[in-house]
Order: sequence, then C-alpha cells, then structure tokens
Amino acid sequence: MHIQLIRVDTKTQSHRASTGNARCRSTRLGHRGRDNHRHHECSNPTGQKQGGHSRCPHQAGPAQRCSARRRPARVSGRGHRAEYEQLQYRVYRHHGVDGARRSAETCMRSCSHLILIRTAGGTLVAGMRIHQRALGKLPVEAALPDSPQLCRLVDELPHVVEFSGAVVCLRMRKLGLGAMLMRTALAAAPLLGYRTAVGFGHQHVLSLYARFGFLPDGRLPSCNYPDGRYQSRVLVHRDALSLTEVDHVERSKIRALRRSLRCKPGSASAAHSAPGVRR
Repeated sequence: MHIQLIRVDTKTQSHRASTGNARCRSTRLGHRGRDNHRHHECSNPTGQKQGGHSRCPHQAGPAQRCSARRRPARVSGRGHRAEYEQLQYRVYRHHGVDGARRSAETCMRSCSHLILIRTAGGTLVAGMRIHQRALGKLPVEAALPDSPQLCRLVDELPHVVEFSGAVVCLRMRKLGLGAMLMRTALAAAPLLGYRTAVGFGHQHVLSLYARFGFLPDGRLPSCNYPDGRYQSRVLVHRDALSLTEVDHVERSKIRALRRSLRCKPGSASAAHSAPGVRR
C-alpha cells in the first residue's frame, strides 16, 4: 500500500470541481522503508508518455493531442480528484447518504489537500480531504449552517483545518485504512502550518476519532446527520503538533510518518509505505 498527500491548487478549482489545470506534487517513498524517491511535479494534466518521457500535448500532433485530452495522466490534480470523487460517490451511494457528498461540494474551495491510499498496482482504495478555513467555508459549516455555537467554536480555533470525506473501498473495510488516513492527516497538519483540527463523525467512527485525540465539544450536541440513522458530533483536536491527546502507540507512528514527510524540504507532499496491510 502507498499513501499519497496531494496538494490541490485552490486557485484553479471552482466551488464544485477542479477545472483541470490543478497542480499537484507527489513524492513516493519506496516500500519497507527504502528511500528510492520518485518525485513528480505536474502543471499540465494531459501530458502523455512518449518513449519513456512525459511529453506536453502542445508539442504533439493532432491525433496525440486528442488522445491526451481523452486520457488525462493520473498524476494530474484533475485525475486524483476525479478518482477520489468516484470512490466517494460509490461508497456514499451504497450507504444511501449521497446528500452529504452534495453538501460538501459547496465548500470545495477550502480543500487544499487530498490523502489517497493506493494498492501496489495503483488502484485507489481510500481517500480523505483536508480543508483549510483560511481558504473558505469548512464542510461542517455547510452541514450545520444554522448553528451559532459552531460558528463561535470555529472562530475560537486558531488556524483550523477539517479532516473530511474519509471513504474506504467497500471490499477493503476492516483493514485499518481509516486509521492510516487519520495518521497521515495529523502528521501533515503541522507541516502545513496548522495545529488545530475539527472533524464531524457519526456514532460508528467516534472510537476511531477518539483514538487520534478528537473529542466532542460539549457546546454542540449530537445531531441526525446525514439522516436519522446517524448521530453525528463535532469533534476537536487541539494540538496536532504535540499529539498529547493521541493514543501513545499511534503517537509514535504519526511522528515517524511526519519525519518521512519532511524528507523533501519545501514540500509537504509525500507518500509513505503502509506496513501491516496486505497488498
């Protein structure tokens, strides 16, 4: 398994989806701790490989440009985003909660990063978004638009991000992928300049959130979201740097992952091999 932290260029995306010109940086660390880096920076989402080298479609012939438009490279911001959205659509539809996905679409301008988990063959099996309130409205604010308590809470939290939209492929459930997403998000947050995070989780995932130091805020009671089957709470993690509220086993894993994210100075985009999960 590989975990990727992909930066989304928020200047080029609309409130609903990427325009296709999003830039991304992805650095992959090899399996089992090897340091065989593969670094890629892409500002052109339709580059095609020719003779082992990436070639811009503007330098190709008409037929090649047409092919490039039909099949955008997976390393583009648009490709990563589209893959994640397809996975999210399938999972939410299976659980009958597609309304939650549509609600989050209204605040995609604040989405700055995607966390993606792929198999060794490149198949996307899990994903999560990181939203920065400095860039716009958070998903929890879209879900609870009439809550003055939530507005006060978010205003009180300095430099807050939200971890939102966590989804796991149905056939890969119970393998710890949700924990891997949370681990990566907490490892990355201080590197992005954030120490405080919020989440919005229902009763089936509260224990997972608690394991990573996300605790319910007493001013905000549970609510039926996205429908009456769920009792959801607003959860707060107040110190992603020191991780004092995090389970001690998870704390050491997060710190190790944070060190690997620092391996490329000036970039907080990286992938990390995921031990303990069968490929």
